[in-house]
Amino acid sequence: MLLSTFYLAHLNSLIIVEDARVKADIYTIRSQVDGQVTRSEYYLKGQEFMRDTLVVAIDEAEVAAELDVLAAQQRELIHQRDLLIQEMEISHRKLDIDLEADQLEFEQVQELEKKQSIIVSESQQEFARVKQLQRAGLATEKDLSIADFQLNSHQRDLKISQLEIQKILLQLRKQRLKKEQLNIQHKKVFSVTEKLSALEMRKKQLILKMDNYRYFAPATGVLDEVFVLPGEHVSKGERLFLLHSKESIRVVANILESDIRHIAIGDSATVSFDAYQEASYQAKVSKISTLTQSQKAVVAPTQIISNFIKVSQRVEVELILEQNELMIVPGMMSKVIFEK
Repeated sequence: MLLSTFYLAHLNSLIIVEDARVKADIYTIRSQVDGQVTRSEYYLKGQEFMRDTLVVAIDEAEVAAELDVLAAQQRELIHQRDLLIQEMEISHRKLDIDLEADQLEFEQVQELEKKQSIIVSESQQEFARVKQLQRAGLATEKDLSIADFQLNSHQRDLKISQLEIQKILLQLRKQRLKKEQLNIQHKKVFSVTEKLSALEMRKKQLILKMDNYRYFAPATGVLDEVFVLPGEHVSKGERLFLLHSKESIRVVANILESDIRHIAIGDSATVSFDAYQEASYQAKVSKISTLTQSQKAVVAPTQIISNFIKVSQRVEVELILEQNELMIVPGMMSKVIFEK
């Protein structure tokens, strides 16, 4: 009788969950494109795969061919752009040299023209003076002819300088016009650069698209199922493979709300599996849900009902095994024992 009482007291100090389950993060990988499978690790199902290991590949020849075409177009456009830039640089240098020479010549002729204008003005004054002297009988006809000849000569030189100035000004205008016309080449370079930018954007899009043809393990885990074989055609959205993360293996027990106060994160528990009934294993509480199971339902219950019936709620508790050397897979049933 004493032993029976002790046994009952011991049972009352335990929280026992008979229907705990093994869970894990399960990844279902689907195809993002239509195409033919070129690689599939179908025959490695059940084996462990490291994160980022290639599992399934789909024929990417079409995208690769377009990338090759884009690369050829890029090379051609870069060649065009470089030639245009080279021509522009040469033209700019030549125009700058010509403009500098014409500007210098203009300044020299302009200075000469100023001096000649002064000389012409002085010649005109001298001619007028000699003419007055000739009228007064103080100068001869020959003196007047000499003064007139000198005036005409200086006027002719001035006219030549003025014409030369007009010629140089015309040349300067032409040079500046040529420089403005170089803007057309600038526009050509800009147009080619825009095309290159568009090609680069398309290239990046295709490189991103290439990722849709190669499917890697999203985490280190076990490859549970491969749904395709090399040579098969897949459609967008079709399942390719299934993988669960070994690192995320956990035991999930649903605890009555009346018992949840006895459990805290870090508490120890004993776990036994239906698949390995001969042994039990230690585990620690890693997470306690902040909602009851009913509140997690797609349609949570409400108390605004006239015939409401009180039902005991359960709270999900997750446990991590201290030793995870067993072949434990998601979905396995287990028994968890907590001490109050």
